[in-house]
Amino acid sequence: MKKERPKIGYAGFTLVELLVVISIIAMLLSILMPSLSKAREQARRIDCLSHLKQLTLAWTMYAMGNNDRLCSSYAGSNEEGTWADIWKPDEGIIRGSELAIKVAALWPYTQSLKIYECQNALTCKSVHSIPNRLRDYSISRTMGYPDITIWYDKTPVYPFKTLGSIQQTSEKLVLLDTEGGAYEPQTYLPHLVNAFWPIHLEPDNTIWQFAVGVSIGGISGNDSTHGLNIITSRHDNGSNLSFADGHCSYYKYKDKRTIKLCQEIINREFEKEASVDNPDLDYMVRILKGPQ
Repeated sequence: MKKERPKIGYAGFTLVELLVVISIIAMLLSILMPSLSKAREQARRIDCLSHLKQLTLAWTMYAMGNNDRLCSSYAGSNEEGTWADIWKPDEGIIRGSELAIKVAALWPYTQSLKIYECQNALTCKSVHSIPNRLRDYSISRTMGYPDITIWYDKTPVYPFKTLGSIQQTSEKLVLLDTEGGAYEPQTYLPHLVNAFWPIHLEPDNTIWQFAVGVSIGGISGNDSTHGLNIITSRHDNGSNLSFADGHCSYYKYKDKRTIKLCQEIINREFEKEASVDNPDLDYMVRILKGPQ
C-alpha cells in the first residue's frame, strides 16, 4: 500500500500581523524623527559655530598683522581693509561675488568660501531672506567701522579701532548669523549689506530698529522691514555669536516677540512694542555697545 506524503504547510504573516508590525514601525519613527531632526540641527549649529570660530580667528590674525588695527566691518565698501564683499564695479568687483570676498581683508587668512556660509540659511523663515548668498555672517558695526557715524536711525555709533582698545573682550560681539540683504543692481547677485546694527540706541529710548526707510532691492518706505543685516533665528529660535576674545557661543532667544522680529512678521509699531522689557534686546545692547 502506497503511503501518502504528509502535506507541507506554508508559514506566513496574516494581514493582522502585518498591520501590527507596520503600526509599530510607524510609532517608532514618530518617536525617533524629532530626535533625529534635533540631532541634525545640532550638527548644523556646530558646523556654523566652527565657521564663526575660523572667521573670528582670521579677524584676530588680521589685527595682529596690521599693527593691531581692526579690519573694517563695512561690507560692500571699496576701502582698504574691508573684511568682505569689496565693491569696485569699475574693476569688475561686485558685491555678492566670489571675487568680492577673495580680494577682501580676511581672505588671506580664510582661503575658503565655505566658512562664510551657514547651512541653515537656505531654509531660514525670514520674510526677506535672500537665498544662495555666498556670505551669511556679518560683523558688529562697533568693530572697526571707518568712522564715528550716525546710523540710519540717527543713532551715534562709536567703533573700536584696534584690538587692544576692546575692553571686556569676552562680552563684545564680533560676528554672528544675520539675515536681510539686497541684490546688486548691475548683477542681481544676492548679498548682505553693511555692518550689523539692529538697534536704536539712546539713553532714554532703546528699541529694536529694522524699519529704516532706505531703498534696497527696489523696495523703499518708512515701513520697510528689510535690507540691513538683521537678527535671525535660523538655529532653533536662536543665533550663533562670536566674541572679541575668540570664543563662540549659541544664544537662544528668550522672548517670543523676538522670534517674530527675526521672521519679520512685524510692522513699525510692533518693533516698539517688542522692545519693551525684552531681555534679548537688553543682551544685544550690552554686547554691541562700543567705547562710548
